[in-house]
Amino acid sequence: MVQALKNLPLFLQFAGLAAASMLVPAGFALALEDFHTARTFLYAALLTLGVVALIAIAISHGDRPQTARLQSYLLSLLAAYVLLPLVLAMPFHEALRTTSFLNAYLEMVSCLTTTGLILFDDPSRLSPALHLWR
Repeated sequence: MVQALKNLPLFLQFAGLAAASMLVPAGFALALEDFHTARTFLYAALLTLGVVALIAIAISHGDRPQTARLQSYLLSLLAAYVLLPLVLAMPFHEALRTTSFLNAYLEMVSCLTTTGLILFDDPSRLSPALHLWR
């Protein structure tokens, strides 16, 4: 099982980790009885884990040559900074409901790269679960 996870492309590993981490704010929001936010993060986690599992099954054909593996790591790193914030912004945008998807995407890019861009400077605008996700 662990070897199969190691053979996955790096981007799929990142996406799976992001999906699993969505369960933390879902549980936190459930404890705070913020059911909309809890449902949003739970559904996003299940959807992302399902897509990652389907892609992993589809590409599980065996070993790749070493040169293809290096190119895969470089492309995965690029995808991690461009596409992964799209996955991370999905539940944030749906749970917040008062912002555009572009703002949610930029917020997740800021959180992923730790650049410090703050689009939501009023702390009362976000629920505690969304602060945890950021």
